Amino acid sequence: MKKIALKVFIFSFLLASYSTSAQSKIITINDFGDKEMLQLEKNAPKDGWVLVKYNQDQVLINLSNKDYVLFWAANCTNPKYLIEYSNHYRDGDFGGLDFASSSNNNHSKTVFLIDGKEFKDPFTTNNNLPIFQEALKKGKKMTISFFDNEFDPNKGEDVLKLNRSIDFKLNNSELLDEKSGCKTD
Repeated sequence: MKKIALKVFIFSFLLASYSTSAQSKIITINDFGDKEMLQLEKNAPKDGWVLVKYNQDQVLINLSNKDYVLFWAANCTNPKYLIEYSNHYRDGDFGGLDFASSSNNNHSKTVFLIDGKEFKDPFTTNNNLPIFQEALKKGKKMTISFFDNEFDPNKGEDVLKLNRSIDFKLNNSELLDEKSGCKTD
């Protein structure tokens, strides 16, 4: 688990950093200098999936939501995702902190939607993941909704209440076939 956290931290740092003249959907950062590393998030594409390569590692990310960064590793033996706050969230102090992940989700219920069609949480029901992945490749927008239990005094019981919904654009869907973020497999 510490290896995953370190890897995510390193890629978060790198992503919060890079500069390129063209917005490429595949970014190799092996030989970047300090100036280039300082502008990655600013200049990376914001319309969908981006594949970041560093030496033998690669990670699939989505920067299309200004406030969150989505790390995606669904083509692994142990499929996973991670959503972090971006450096733009609120006052910027949350940048790089985890909001939710497939392995550590403190919410009572998570629902994935592609273009409005509900898929529940494909990371908890593995038999749904291949169907979800195919829909993801064809979709334009993914919404991930997080619900928490909250006591309703009128009903005298806990009810699910929407915490937030996060939208991500889905351009560059061909990158979803890449095996990325699987080093711990």
